[in-house]
Amino acid sequence: MKRLPTALHSDGSEKISSKRVIAFVLLLTFVVVIFATTFFGVRIDSEIYNGLVEVLIWAIGFIGSEHFASAMAGRNGRASNNRERNPEADLPTRPGGEDGEQ
Repeated sequence: MKRLPTALHSDGSEKISSKRVIAFVLLLTFVVVIFATTFFGVRIDSEIYNGLVEVLIWAIGFIGSEHFASAMAGRNGRASNNRERNPEADLPTRPGGEDGEQ
């Protein structure tokens, strides 16, 4: 439980991410629904259950896609390709020279 407040923060900032809070609340709701259905015999309409699962999957997927996109875009000091990391690097050329003549 000590890691929960840091897990809700956006990467590298002290600001709490609203997307992560929503995903966490959806996950807790999902766990409560599964627990109530399994142990107490509470009937949950299949449309409500399916909607909850879909929204939870979309929320977690959106958070994951933001992490992937930030790594690919070169944020947080990372470069998105070799040319940005080392502009002096020798890049392979086409056969026959610069113009591709053979």
